[in-house]
Amino acid sequence: MDIVLVHGAWHGGWCWQRVAPQLRAAGHRVITPTLTGLGARQHLASDNINVDTHVTDIIQEIHYAEMDNIMLVGHSYGGFVITGVADQLGDQIASMIYLDAFVPTKNGQSPIELGSKVRTQDVTAATHENFTIAPTAFAKWSKDANDIAWLKKMTTPHPIRCFADGITLSENPTTARKMYLLCKQNTPSAFHGFYEIYNGQDGWDTDVFDCLHDAMVERPELVIQKILEFAN
Repeated sequence: MDIVLVHGAWHGGWCWQRVAPQLRAAGHRVITPTLTGLGARQHLASDNINVDTHVTDIIQEIHYAEMDNIMLVGHSYGGFVITGVADQLGDQIASMIYLDAFVPTKNGQSPIELGSKVRTQDVTAATHENFTIAPTAFAKWSKDANDIAWLKKMTTPHPIRCFADGITLSENPTTARKMYLLCKQNTPSAFHGFYEIYNGQDGWDTDVFDCLHDAMVERPELVIQKILEFAN
């Protein structure tokens, strides 16, 4: 199976380095793109970047990697991105995993509307010169001091319109199989509500990880196990 790992806000493709090699060793083709304006692509940051920009990033990566029969995995804000990708690519997407992530269901929904901790007043105060929000939630991402030091080193400010602008979705629901994975120590968070919605719902598998928000950093073995189970 072709697997696309999509990072969340402030992160980059680097955050999957404890997960991707094991998936490849199991015989899957895996890519870990970095979204425009973040990580190794932070030099491309601008006040025009929003969720739709990042959806296009992943669609282009899939096209030029010539992928098909695809599993999308989205962490946190990445749930918005994989939802937009599946909406546009239709039957190319076989399955989707939301890892402690947002699940938009309607055209025009934004992360702020669905419970992002980024404040509306922060967005209102943003200017052309100051259009990003710096990472601060390190204590919610991992308990390990070395991990926190690494996250502080690697994370980058996130373009603010990604939180405020609504996603573009059609009225055609995806037929992909879906899984929701909750990181239960990440509390309070909007993600507990998404888990409650989809736990037991037809077309969804669910599970709970006993860790903080960055499961791919703190408990990569759990993420690997669930991806492989769902892929097989």
